[in-house]
Amino acid sequence: MMQKKEGVITRLLSSHYVVLAILPVAMISIQSCASLAKTLFPVMGPVAAAFWRVAIAALLMGILTRAWRSIPTKKAMPVIAIYGGSLISMNALFYCSLVYLPLGVAVGLEFMGPLALALFGSRRFKDGLWVICAVAGLLLLIVEKNSSAPQQNFGPWGIIFGLGAAFCWALYIIYGQKAGLSHGTGVTTWGMMIGSLLCFPFAVGSSGTAFWSFQLFPVILVVAIFSSAIPYTMEMFVLRRLPVKTFGTLMSLEPAVAALSGWVFMGEYLQTTQIIGITLVMIASVGVVNSTKKQEPAQDPASS
Repeated sequence: MMQKKEGVITRLLSSHYVVLAILPVAMISIQSCASLAKTLFPVMGPVAAAFWRVAIAALLMGILTRAWRSIPTKKAMPVIAIYGGSLISMNALFYCSLVYLPLGVAVGLEFMGPLALALFGSRRFKDGLWVICAVAGLLLLIVEKNSSAPQQNFGPWGIIFGLGAAFCWALYIIYGQKAGLSHGTGVTTWGMMIGSLLCFPFAVGSSGTAFWSFQLFPVILVVAIFSSAIPYTMEMFVLRRLPVKTFGTLMSLEPAVAALSGWVFMGEYLQTTQIIGITLVMIASVGVVNSTKKQEPAQDPASS
């Protein structure tokens, strides 16, 4: 009886439609938890919140994957350290941008990192169209003030932090590939651990005694589990069963999921130009994914 049930579950998880449905669930989990993480900012600040999210997720994933069995070599450590530094910086800067920007706009800006990396050095006319589309979307995101959400102090710092997160996402992809080649499996867990250590003094310095606000730990634990550990596992499950281009196309929906989460959980109403900007960034992302000649390994946006 037990074997029969396991067989049914295995067949269900192997279903193409189930696999396609898992990735949007992961995106919803990430973006809804970003809304929840925002409630921590007034108490401990965005940097400390990012630290706890990544550190706890690293601890949980380290236990689940038995990371101590694959300790990085001295030769691999510098690359993994840069990878981990870019990972934690991406998360911290993204959280900093949420202090000033609606969630959908912040994610749209962050997407410029992998987009720019994918388009860098390309000379094809078709890719030029995606560049124009991405730049137009970026301009619409940064020039329009969010007057319909007065609680948001839409300003230049949010844009700077958002683009900083985009830059770190690009570094994360570059050094994630290098770290994967030098260390192999378990590199994300080690990157998160090392990144947490690098971020620790900044997290403590920016939050003071609030860093040890243990009454907030239930919220922090939920954010760590449902915005990092579980979504990462789900994305890796999907990536092993879908073509890279299909995976990338589905991931391009994330800015829309973020905008919807911001509206549902925080009442962030975007203006028409911002919605158009997010749409253009998504179109550029889908275009880049589907015009790529070589099927390269996708990188998990341990992101946002």
